Amino acid sequence: MAIQESKYLLEKSKIILDDIQESYKVYIDSKDVPLELKDKIKEFLGKVYSSLEYQAFDIFTRYCKQHVDIDKLQRAESKVYFPNKDFEPAFEKYVKERFPKLNDSRPDIVLLIKSVQPFRDNPKQWLKYLNTLNNANKHRNLSKQHTVKTTYIKKGQLGGLTFGNNIFVNVDTPIIYNGTPIDFINPSPYNNNFDTQVHFEFFFNEINKPVLSILTEIYNGANLFINELESIL
Repeated sequence: MAIQESKYLLEKSKIILDDIQESYKVYIDSKDVPLELKDKIKEFLGKVYSSLEYQAFDIFTRYCKQHVDIDKLQRAESKVYFPNKDFEPAFEKYVKERFPKLNDSRPDIVLLIKSVQPFRDNPKQWLKYLNTLNNANKHRNLSKQHTVKTTYIKKGQLGGLTFGNNIFVNVDTPIIYNGTPIDFINPSPYNNNFDTQVHFEFFFNEINKPVLSILTEIYNGANLFINELESIL
């Protein structure tokens, strides 16, 4: 049953993620980071995090509970969380202490959980990002984001100068010519001299990563993990 609860939470988180994606252009055009976006991010992170917590407690109940003295069970249950460790020895210690005998009865489950840990050489660090951002939401109510502007000048000519493959990050006005600011957003008599792209993106302060791609990475990672866990339970 816990797998179905986790999958339900992930389905709900996917709906929130899709909603964020659909509204992203509107959010980007806002002067400040909208409260609505922050609130959706908080809800998204909470649901994905809870989907993993359900599995941690279910695994404990199925395979570890019987190895805990009855008078210590309540305390043991209160300490069960989905592992998230930066170092392998810390992970091994946590599994041994919080999930007694799991390595003996279900080493395959331990290996699967181990495969998504931050200390692994994973190109995707979705679990680490999830925990960092979810904790930030818990402690400071809403995770902080900031906006990054990237201006890419593919090619251009101005006053005898040639531009090509120039990138300006967080530069409000990349060029000032004869006292005229050229930001490639507001009208300028020189805009037609350039082939440019201007991109805005929200970044998480805590990890300095773009919001939308990290949320997608978190969802995909958690969803894949839950599906793989379901296949071996």
